Amino acid sequence: MDFPQSIDKVSTAWLGAIFGAEPSHAEAEYLAGGMLADSYRLRLGWGQNQPEFPTSAIIKMPTSIDAQRQMAVDSGLYRKEVGFYRHIASHVPARVPKTYAVIDDGTPDAAAFVILMEDLGAEFEPFDQVNDQPAAPHVAKLCDSVAAIHGSMWNADVLGEDWISPGGRYVFPLDAICRQCEGQLDTLRAAWREYYDDEVFDGVDPAVERLTGILTGPKSKPLLDHITRLLDARPKT
Repeated sequence: MDFPQSIDKVSTAWLGAIFGAEPSHAEAEYLAGGMLADSYRLRLGWGQNQPEFPTSAIIKMPTSIDAQRQMAVDSGLYRKEVGFYRHIASHVPARVPKTYAVIDDGTPDAAAFVILMEDLGAEFEPFDQVNDQPAAPHVAKLCDSVAAIHGSMWNADVLGEDWISPGGRYVFPLDAICRQCEGQLDTLRAAWREYYDDEVFDGVDPAVERLTGILTGPKSKPLLDHITRLLDARPKT
C-alpha cells in the first residue's frame, strides 16, 4: 500500500482508505520533543453521521532531519519501532495505543514508515523529561510498567527474530554509531569548544575523560565486541 512519507502528503483520501470512510477534513499539529521521528496530532472531522470514528489520531514518521534519520536507520530503531507495533504491542501488559495502520517501505531497516495510532492525550498527561520531570509517584508507576513489560517478554521467542536480533545475536541499539567513535575524541573536543566556548571535560570527574579515551581509542571495537558477547549470553527481554 502506498503511504505518505511527509506530513504534507497525508490526505483525507489516504485516511479514508485506513478508516473505511473519508474524513471531511484533517488538521495536523506538530508534537515537539521527538529526536528521531516526527509526530503529529491529526484533528479529524467526520460530519454528524459518523460518530464511531476518532476525532483525533497520532501519526508518526521518520524525522525530516537527514543526519538524525540516518542515525536511527543505522541503529535499527525504525525497524524495531515498526516491529513493536506490528508484532508485540497487543501482547504487553501496558496501555499501548491502538494502531490503525503500521506501514513501511519493505526494506530491512524500515527506512521509511508511517504509524497511525490512537491519541491517548485525553487519558495521559505528557511530560518533558528535562524541564517538567514527573514526581516520584509517577516515576514509580513508570518503573512498574517497564518491569511488567520486561517480565512478560522474558526470553520470549519473538526476541530471537531478525528485526530485533539480527543473525540471532544481541545487538546494542547504538552499536553502529559507537563503532564510528574510534579516533573522534579530538573532533568532539573541537566541536564542543566551538559551540560552547569551553572544554568538554571541564568540571567532570577525571574518570569520565579516561573512559571516553578508551571508548574512542584503538581498543574501542574489541571492547564493544566483548560487551556484546557478555550481553548476548544473558537472558533476553
